[in-house]
Amino acid sequence: MLTFFFTAAPVTDWDSAERCDRPRLRSVLPLDARSRLLPAPSQFEAAFVSAAHSEEDIERTAAVIRQFFTGA
Repeated sequence: MLTFFFTAAPVTDWDSAERCDRPRLRSVLPLDARSRLLPAPSQFEAAFVSAAHSEEDIERTAAVIRQFFTGA
């Protein structure tokens, strides 16, 4: 499981999660249209990796996320 939190501080509980930049998270959501990835629609939901995902799926997902964050 994973969730993106846009903050400079550690996220350790509900209060610290609430202080994250949720509008910034919304900028990630368009990934589905460009890359066919379907990120969780809310800051308080998680993405899941399962045995149904191939190594290629995981590598492609990592590449798309890396490109989003670095612009490369």
